[in-house]
Amino acid sequence: MSETIETETVTQTNGVEDKTSKSDTLKDEDERKSSVAFNNMLSNRMEVEEGKVEPKGSSNVSSSASKIKLLVGGIVFVILIIIIIALMLPKTAKQNESQLWRINKNDFKLDNLYSSSWEFENKPWTIPSDGEEGLIAVKDSNSAKVLVVNGEDVVLEDKAKNSTSSQLWIKGPNNSDGYFWLKHKETGKFLTLCIHKVKEEGTTLISVKDFIVGHDESTLEVGHAGAGLNAGGITTGITSQGVEGCTGKLVITPPFKKGDIEKTQEVGFIEVFKIWANKEGDKLRSTEITVEGTCCWDIYHRLGDSQRDLKPGQHKITPSVAFIRTLKTKKC
Repeated sequence: MSETIETETVTQTNGVEDKTSKSDTLKDEDERKSSVAFNNMLSNRMEVEEGKVEPKGSSNVSSSASKIKLLVGGIVFVILIIIIIALMLPKTAKQNESQLWRINKNDFKLDNLYSSSWEFENKPWTIPSDGEEGLIAVKDSNSAKVLVVNGEDVVLEDKAKNSTSSQLWIKGPNNSDGYFWLKHKETGKFLTLCIHKVKEEGTTLISVKDFIVGHDESTLEVGHAGAGLNAGGITTGITSQGVEGCTGKLVITPPFKKGDIEKTQEVGFIEVFKIWANKEGDKLRSTEITVEGTCCWDIYHRLGDSQRDLKPGQHKITPSVAFIRTLKTKKC
């Protein structure tokens, strides 16, 4: 009976047995890869800390932040440029009220913004169209009178057969309240309300003056003088009877912010006061007026309505002009 003997062949190299299995080989490979990955991670971390590279995922965030900074910087720059341009642009000077006029559509009378009372206040007028030159003529079929310049004074004269530059005026554009300037073509000066000092009594006349810058007084103003203008100022008022003037006060209910309206100068009859709160609208309503002193008074609404000849001794009367824009003293 034969016996089968199974033998194992063992290979020896230089007397050392080599029994490396496949599983051991795979284990060594995994360890090597892990070591390489760890070393790479450590190296990347060190570079990030040294500032050589950005961490992964941060490039998009950094790019967005840079864009936002550029956008904000651009907006700030544009705003600064706009501010600089606005500061460099020339500012339009506000024209004095004595040089602003308005035509009444009902009776064609010319009203001045500073005072409704002037030399030719009761005449109807025709005036040039906006931006055009033409005559300022009395609107009367029986009259051919026009405004002309004589020195600095403006007077009525007969209309010339062929209109000359001395009779031509240019009308400016209307402002928000419908007021405009009227400029004399030949001299380039503006039709201006003035109060001249005369022996008999203060007379409100018209003249031509260079552009006069307006004032920014608030609430209430006593007439002022300047730049050749005496609109609203005090006249000498010396009469043939030797009366030099009047003084007086209006006690108005409710009172204005700066108190009663009072003329204290004994010389002169005419003095003009302005209620600036009612300049552009009906804001301050007056319900009662008491007249004290020796002056008579006229009061005006900003649109031209008036109540005249308020006399000393009148007590707590109800004004027909409730929203007073202008008050003017005069000789009784």
